[in-house]
Amino acid sequence: MSAIDLMQVSQTLNGLDKQRSPSVFSYEYTQTLQIYRQIKADLEVLNAVEYSKQLEEIIVLLDSFNSVVKVRNDYNYRKNNLRVTVDNGINLNANNEKLYLWNLLKSAIEAKNLLSLGELYRDFIHVVELVESENDAESKIIKNISFGALNVFSTLEKIITLNVVLNRNLEEIVIKTNFLSNEIISNSDNRLVDKGFIETKSIYFLSLAFVLFFSLYLVITIFSLIRKNRKVMLSLSDISDIKSFDKNDMISSELTDKDLLFYSKMIPSIVRENNANFIVLNKSDSPIYCSKAFYDQNKTALLKTQERDRQDRLIYQVQDNHYFLSLAHNQQNEALDLDAIEPLFSVEIASIQKLGSSEFRLVFIKSESDEQSKQSERLDSLAIITGAVAHDINNMISVIVSSLGILRDSKSLILSEDGKVIDRALFSADKSISLIDRLLTFSRCKKLAPELVEINDLLEGLYEVICFATDEKVKVELVLTDKPLYTYIDPGQLETSIINLCINSSNAIQDEGVITISSKVNAADKLTISVEDNGHGIPKNIQGRVFEPFFTGRKKGEGHGLGLSMVYGFVKQSGGSIELSSQIGQGTLVSISFSLKHS
Repeated sequence: MSAIDLMQVSQTLNGLDKQRSPSVFSYEYTQTLQIYRQIKADLEVLNAVEYSKQLEEIIVLLDSFNSVVKVRNDYNYRKNNLRVTVDNGINLNANNEKLYLWNLLKSAIEAKNLLSLGELYRDFIHVVELVESENDAESKIIKNISFGALNVFSTLEKIITLNVVLNRNLEEIVIKTNFLSNEIISNSDNRLVDKGFIETKSIYFLSLAFVLFFSLYLVITIFSLIRKNRKVMLSLSDISDIKSFDKNDMISSELTDKDLLFYSKMIPSIVRENNANFIVLNKSDSPIYCSKAFYDQNKTALLKTQERDRQDRLIYQVQDNHYFLSLAHNQQNEALDLDAIEPLFSVEIASIQKLGSSEFRLVFIKSESDEQSKQSERLDSLAIITGAVAHDINNMISVIVSSLGILRDSKSLILSEDGKVIDRALFSADKSISLIDRLLTFSRCKKLAPELVEINDLLEGLYEVICFATDEKVKVELVLTDKPLYTYIDPGQLETSIINLCINSSNAIQDEGVITISSKVNAADKLTISVEDNGHGIPKNIQGRVFEPFFTGRKKGEGHGLGLSMVYGFVKQSGGSIELSSQIGQGTLVSISFSLKHS
């Protein structure tokens, strides 16, 4: 069993240094160390002294590995802060040289090896000499990030060097662990192990066969019962969901035999349409019956009709594929005063079916879930088109950037002005690449790097960055759960998404306001992160389009309209869901939900 335990722990070692959150790494490291110590204790009981000594050497190496990881994590924390600072510091309206410096810093943060980092550093020094004389605020920020206390290049050099050391240490631990497990297996009698494995495997397949047979039997039985009792089940389940209107438009839930007979004629149409939201109208558009779904959807307005004055009149109308209900107050004559008409509700019609040769019509109403489904399908189609176009444009711009780079480094350039022209062209290309990167995020074509993340730690670490990115008059509050919440997610993309949501909330607050960032577990056992503000809100007629790329409600020139579309694409690619609710004058709430990883 010690050999099997060693093989299992060896398989988990490769991902040990990939844990971003210190609390998660500490948990995984403690678990691994306990397993090694338990195996060592078992070997000592068996008097396997040589194996126990080898395992002690592995434990010492693991302790050394842990010390290096702590140092590397400190630098990684600085790297994450640098990434957010650079992303929020980029000014797309800046001159070409400064914008190129920002992009060089952004590329340096994502550098994977010392060679590429050194090339970026040489390019950075070259461009810094061009703007050396400028002493404005933005130039000071760039110099502080690159050469000051933060020092992008020095931080990344430390991280890359430490990663090399960690990889070597981890590789040595894995090799020693595998060697020890193989040596134990080769010197042990495996017959009992093989026999136990065969017995376990037989029990597993017998159990699986029984479950499959029982499930098949259950499905066949239920299907047979449904076929035999289809009409009875339909009538029993649906009769209680219908309400009738009398001549005075009063609503009743009690149905007479005549009502039931009339309803039985509607059942085939309802089944074919597969829509429980309907209303039955006469030739004057007055309601005769309505379903419970229709009643619940318009309950407030319908209850108001029941409490109206005797002199008030109800006005029903089918027009422009909508059904309208209005209340005319105190009308003594046939001429209606428009100022005295109170609209109660209007619903969009999905289809209208005539009931046989009668004058009655069965009107099916579109549900809000149908509209949301269509909007989701439209965004999915748009994402496919956007991804294809963005990939093609990205390939073309890559060729342009490579050609410009070769031209800039060639010895044929004589005038310094030629080099500046090429640098400006590279700037424009880099700006285009930044936009394409956002489009790829929306189209879910960007490669993600998910890992186990503790959400409350992430939000607390992001708090100062959010305060820096939002307006000074806006107060940012965190409302987090007491228990840690874990999920598998790309932490960098999640941080960017939350910052985008907070910046949108800040822009929606004109004067002083509050942005509340909260975490919770919803009723569906999903991890939910919410960003809520008390800004001006989003009009209902454009709420369905806010996730589309390049759609913005702000003034021209104040944004590209890609912030929410990036969030939408990232959430969908991560297997999550996103919801938006907003009211004019009260604010907006955006919630993103992901699968919860139970610790």
